[in-house]
Amino acid sequence: MKEESRGGTNQRVMASGSRSFSMGRRPRHQVVDDLRRRHLLRLLLRLPRIQLLLLLIRLLLPLVLCVGVRVGVVAWVRVERIG
Repeated sequence: MKEESRGGTNQRVMASGSRSFSMGRRPRHQVVDDLRRRHLLRLLLRLPRIQLLLLLIRLLLPLVLCVGVRVGVVAWVRVERIG
């Protein structure tokens, strides 16, 4: 790690190029969670586009179906009440 100062703020620059401020450290579990998220994002971005699209459809399909069924049931109940 090397130290560099810009505009009066001391920042530590890591080998990966990301900066961590010496003041206001975050708890370790938050740092680990961020690293996991970044790793997952990198893995997802390496997937071919078609696989990424299929994964997105697979994740969103239950949500869309659930909302659609709920809207349909509410509309059907309203029609039954009117009729």
